[in-house]
Amino acid sequence: MEAIVNELPLLKQGDQGPHVRTMHHLMLARDVQGLEGIGDTLFAPAHSTGIRALQTAAGLEADGVVGPQTWPVLLAVR
Repeated sequence: MEAIVNELPLLKQGDQGPHVRTMHHLMLARDVQGLEGIGDTLFAPAHSTGIRALQTAAGLEADGVVGPQTWPVLLAVR
């Protein structure tokens, strides 16, 4: 699983595309609040806020960026 996570891109506010859509739906699956009514292909400020909350809950640095430490939290493989 680590190899898969290492191949996932670093995502930050302003990024777009299918990986952002994946992140968005993984956040919804984890009941992240504040995503109602926003699109799923642009990494919006609400995504950054939700990611920071997930990172804090997981004991990670809350930088709002989805990288190799945050993807496993979203994928629930930790």
